[in-house]
Amino acid sequence: MAGRPADALGENAERWQDGNGPEAEPLSARWVPQQAVSRSRVGAVAARSRAARGAAARARRGEWHAAPARGVMLLLALPVMGAALDEALGARLGWAFLLTAVAAGGVGAASCPRSALWWLVPAPPLVVALVTVGAELLCGPAAFRGGKGLTTGAVRWGVDAFPAMAAAEAAVLAVLLVRYVRTRGAGRAGSA
Repeated sequence: MAGRPADALGENAERWQDGNGPEAEPLSARWVPQQAVSRSRVGAVAARSRAARGAAARARRGEWHAAPARGVMLLLALPVMGAALDEALGARLGWAFLLTAVAAGGVGAASCPRSALWWLVPAPPLVVALVTVGAELLCGPAAFRGGKGLTTGAVRWGVDAFPAMAAAEAAVLAVLLVRYVRTRGAGRAGSA
């Protein structure tokens, strides 16, 4: 038996039988059975694939963290552009503002990840109110800039902005309903 690896089931499974005696190296330091090698390779491949999946997931999360920021910018920029267009045309906030508020709500809902819907659904009325107040304070009549005039103006701005608020919220809810129906239909088609 000298010079050959020990039998895995024998008494001296951890030692070489080449006459070195008790100072011989353990089997694990010199020789590894083929089954153990193949298991370690499988484990290494699995570890690499887990690492790759983790890296991909981190990249997706980073991408999704950028999506709410883009959604916020879109949700704010389009109504501001519509308000600026209406004010440049010399009219009060009107059709351009309403259409851009609806477009901002619809595109925001279409591009928003599912995890960020908690802030998207209530956002359109708040954004419309904020843009309305800003546009009216900057470009509106001077009578609405202080005291009782500001209170009267705020009531008027709320009434005037309500159609844009309702339309933008309806656009968000309609797009979210379409997204829900499409994902449910895709789930059923995949399970059939």
